[in-house]
Amino acid sequence: MLLDKFAASLLLYKRYIDDVLAFWLPNPDPVENAKSLQAFRDCMNDFHGLKWTFTKPATLGIIFMDMSLSIKNNKIASTLYEKALATHLYITPTSAHSPGVTASLVMGNVLRIMQLCTDPADIDDKLEAFIDRLCSRGHQHAKLLPLFEKAITNATNYLFDIL
Repeated sequence: MLLDKFAASLLLYKRYIDDVLAFWLPNPDPVENAKSLQAFRDCMNDFHGLKWTFTKPATLGIIFMDMSLSIKNNKIASTLYEKALATHLYITPTSAHSPGVTASLVMGNVLRIMQLCTDPADIDDKLEAFIDRLCSRGHQHAKLLPLFEKAITNATNYLFDIL
């Protein structure tokens, strides 16, 4: 099996549909490391007929899907990754959507922020940016605050329960 064959070099291997995040432990010998890494890539491309695009190995940080990952104090740190041109066009309060859609949007995004950001100060910044973006779409801050308070409580309880 692919993972068994490269277990000594793969600290982490996670796949989500057609995206894979792998932490590769390099061989101290650069020539051996290059051979082993190429063998891994070849095996991946022979596995189930999929052809994979590999990014260059990084040591300082990477972008994976909607996360930015880095190593801080010998631990994996993560935050949200947002493209520079992201427009954040959330539904407006005058939309024909039912009121529950806004509540669901807040609940889901608050949980996402709290799950993906490892730094508490970063969580606060992302939550503030999210509420500001909703306000810029016409939502009233006073109406959003109770939704955010409930979402933070729910997310905290959920995350505490799964730990």
